[in-house]
Amino acid sequence: MSQNTDTKKTFIEQEPPSGDYVRVIPLGGLDEVGMNCCLVESNGSMVMIDCGLTFPESSGFGIDIILPDLAYVLENLDILDAVILTHGHEDHIGALPFFLKEVDVPVYGGKLTLGMLGRKLGEHNLTRDDVTFYPVDAGDRLKIGEFVVEFVHTNHSVPNAMSIALETGLGRLIFTGDWKLDHTPLHGRPMDLQRFAQFGIDGTLALMADSTNSGAPGFSRSELQVKEGFANLFDTAEGRLIVAQFSSNIERVQGLIELAVEFDRKVTLLGRSMTTNFSLARELGFIKIPDEAEIIDMNELDKYPDDELLIISTGSQGEPRASLTRMAYGTHRVSLKSTDTVVVSARIIPGNEVAIHGMLNNLTKSGARVITQRDADIHATGHAKREEMKLLLNLVRPDHLVPVHGSYRMRKQHAEIGDKLGIPSTILIEDGDVLEFSEDGVTVVDRVHAGRVFVDGRASGGDIESMQLRDRKKLAHSGIIVAFAILDKSSGDLTSGPDLLQRGFLNPEDDDMLDDAANYAMQAVANLSPKERHNLDEVSETIRASIRRFFRKRLDRKPVVIPIIHEM
Repeated sequence: MSQNTDTKKTFIEQEPPSGDYVRVIPLGGLDEVGMNCCLVESNGSMVMIDCGLTFPESSGFGIDIILPDLAYVLENLDILDAVILTHGHEDHIGALPFFLKEVDVPVYGGKLTLGMLGRKLGEHNLTRDDVTFYPVDAGDRLKIGEFVVEFVHTNHSVPNAMSIALETGLGRLIFTGDWKLDHTPLHGRPMDLQRFAQFGIDGTLALMADSTNSGAPGFSRSELQVKEGFANLFDTAEGRLIVAQFSSNIERVQGLIELAVEFDRKVTLLGRSMTTNFSLARELGFIKIPDEAEIIDMNELDKYPDDELLIISTGSQGEPRASLTRMAYGTHRVSLKSTDTVVVSARIIPGNEVAIHGMLNNLTKSGARVITQRDADIHATGHAKREEMKLLLNLVRPDHLVPVHGSYRMRKQHAEIGDKLGIPSTILIEDGDVLEFSEDGVTVVDRVHAGRVFVDGRASGGDIESMQLRDRKKLAHSGIIVAFAILDKSSGDLTSGPDLLQRGFLNPEDDDMLDDAANYAMQAVANLSPKERHNLDEVSETIRASIRRFFRKRLDRKPVVIPIIHEM
């Protein structure tokens, strides 16, 4: 691995690179919301833009996270020049630690983005010294491989978000990353619309644009409006104010702390990711804490009256180990009170509905006052809505709009916006498509493998889908029966069993049926020829098949049957 590098970047002026083709190859993010990863290839040079993960649905069968399958990248490492990051959310950087364990490639991104990635590397026994990091600022233009890459400031729900503009021999490609328009951000400046307008004047070949909120009308809410919504809650909360939000939304944390100063409340941060991101953002200057703010330890909460406390917590998605979830189920050191006001300052991410509703139900049982975004203006999306998308398209006026980041329906709606605005070409592609731009036009010329890698704990591998995950699904849907038996090697007779043990298949009152199934299997073995009964594999398969056949006839169900046969 290479030593970490912190080289000063400068704005460079040069002619665009030469080249007779440019290929855009998404490996994730186009068939789902999450797992964003896209390759751009031109004349023997390739860069990867983002490398994120996604999470399984609630019925994930033990799978913790899902990564893009990077087999195509590994087959073409000789032309991979860099990984370029738009921002620090898990769905854009979460798969990188797995990749960087195996691959030595420089990573470019904002200081906070690289800081967040650096913390994740530590969880995988890597350090920043093991990876070559190039911190960049908005406005930097760099020569990377065959591309000139420019970083453009945008607004999102995490600071230091940037769009990526790639200059190629055929024209400019722009990857918006996740973005929104926020004319009154609490920290930093509004999105650099002037630069996007200049891209429109100079000409843009293609815009690869975030589609998440393409079905949502109007404009997104500003963080200043969120702060004003919270001010009303600070004014009316009689006891402790407990706010759950995404730990990466540093700007919202800053607004809450400013309100805590205004309303004379001490602040406690709960959750490892919350405290980690807060300290990192503070260290790098992405959060400004008023001198009057009092940030106290969780152990000091009992020293102050409840109406003088603000608790900022993880758990807005009902994550089992997150602080608010544990409070809701009574397993956290902080116990809920009927005088508490609990605010869930986040939208429900698809797939988390069951967990969140269960958490909200238990919060309500505690007697606390529970507030969600349906009740007050306490959340703002980090993704542009339809009117913002129209504004950006009218500024950039690309030759081609390629909707990315979202389900097919989201991307289709985004394409329809482009069509109505008169964008010359809108192109819908899927993960794995090779979209090629050339002097002859643009078309999908090929497909590469773009699968998923399932991670269970710290182990990962493509075989989980076809073997382990398949078996887990069977066990979840059908239950399991283990059949223990002893086979006499000399006679070929069963001297014991089969004794059946079941889990997740029969109700306790139906256990007598196991005896009938065991007798059925014993008879099946007895019907084997002497030669077959001396074959351990034959006896084992007969027991397995006969038990499944018994329950298929009796209950129209087929459990997973595992025979364990000992020879004596």
